[in-house]
Amino acid sequence: MTKDECDALDRALSAGQAAGEAIAALDSAVQLHRFALEYDVNDGNLPIYAVLAHPLCDEGTALYFYCLRRCLRRCLRQRRCLRQRRCLRQRRCLRQRRCLRQRRCLRQRLRLRLRQ
Repeated sequence: MTKDECDALDRALSAGQAAGEAIAALDSAVQLHRFALEYDVNDGNLPIYAVLAHPLCDEGTALYFYCLRRCLRRCLRQRRCLRQRRCLRQRRCLRQRRCLRQRRCLRQRLRLRLRQ
């Protein structure tokens, strides 16, 4: 890539959500793929859609975004699953604690009754 192409790519990466116009100015599939590799997906989806709608976007770049989104979804599902598991463990633990407290209370009450 030439210096001008690198500068155009840097402008597109630094534009954030307003990157649509800067992405439209990119004039090669290599620039688009490089943008895809360097773009932080947490910054939003609009630049991704602009790259995918670009006429020079090739199949490799589109496949990269597809696989990236799939991996992110899988990670989010695993996080949710882990949170739910932790929550269930905490609930079980709280139930067991309550149950033990109630048992202790009942035992103490029975002991007091028996002593009387």
